[in-house]
Amino acid sequence: MSGEQDDASSDDSELALERLADLFSYEKPWRARQPWLLQRGYQLRPRFRQGWVPSWKKFMWLPSWARIGRLDPYKREDSVSLEHGEVIMDAVRLSDGAFVVMKLFSKRDHPYELEISEYFSSPELARDPRNHCVPILEAFDDPNDPDLTILVMPLLKRFDRPPFETVGELTACLTQVFEGLEFIHEHNVAHRDCSWPNIMMDAAPMYPIPYHPSEQSQRRDWKGDVWHYSRTQRPVKYYLIDFGLSRRYDPAQGPPREFPIRPADKSVPEHQGALGLLPSDPFATDIYLLGNAIRERFAKRCDSENLHFLEPLLSDMTQENPALRPNIHEASQRFADLLAGLDSSNLHSQLVLNGKGYQTKVPSRFRLKD
Repeated sequence: MSGEQDDASSDDSELALERLADLFSYEKPWRARQPWLLQRGYQLRPRFRQGWVPSWKKFMWLPSWARIGRLDPYKREDSVSLEHGEVIMDAVRLSDGAFVVMKLFSKRDHPYELEISEYFSSPELARDPRNHCVPILEAFDDPNDPDLTILVMPLLKRFDRPPFETVGELTACLTQVFEGLEFIHEHNVAHRDCSWPNIMMDAAPMYPIPYHPSEQSQRRDWKGDVWHYSRTQRPVKYYLIDFGLSRRYDPAQGPPREFPIRPADKSVPEHQGALGLLPSDPFATDIYLLGNAIRERFAKRCDSENLHFLEPLLSDMTQENPALRPNIHEASQRFADLLAGLDSSNLHSQLVLNGKGYQTKVPSRFRLKD
């Protein structure tokens, strides 16, 4: 009986290996694009290149006793799939070795994304230190589908990974995010989806050895865990990304009004019930989205009282009536005033958060010291 079980287990393992040896359906279009992306100067990871053969297959011919530890695809870099489905692909720019990401979008579905993204990457605006919009390095159409555009951007990391260690690290992030939203509002652009998934950071200063774009706890060269400095040791810049729902308005046409769209945060009061059938102020919606992102991601999850100073501002930013919310200039000034009232002990106090899915402390073995 045990022999039959061993045979069945072996068969199951063989089937699993075969399944992992093929790309997922959402990855295959990128493999088809790989040759012309290479011609444009962008190299994809081995997994997504034409003719890829899984690295673990070279051990398939070995007897079972010799395969132990060698046939596990999860221990091999080319088993790592895309983190964000078909929309985002990572690559290396061959001209300088820069790590980049490519975002694929439909011009039909997001008609303003290219215009707004390139507007904030124009030389004049890109020089402004208050500009926290993700830089666009290049944009081009898919030659096989003129509706699809690819934006090339620097490789960024989720803004809260690794976790913030102190109140000061978090407030440094929020200072930049308020500044970035104020900057785009000053240029008459409403983001319309400025919740936490669309806040990223350039974490390169923290990582002397680059991290893997999909398995970010691993080194890019797949030689072990990646180590990093803290934000206090190596400050970073934060960015707003994803202008797929954004709009740019003409002030001469008066205050803009927009029918609701569906951002990542579905709790916007003016999008609920009968109100969701009426146009509303997209700039006021941005205020709610940012305030609610801070409240839900941090203020509500803080075990101590060291973020209570934010509560009055967040309460006003998330008022049910959009007309009662502060505009971004008022909100930014109030945040700056609150920050000025904190002393060094407040800023250096440990930030401990709770909540499902949130890592609250950086393991010491991953931290580097100066």
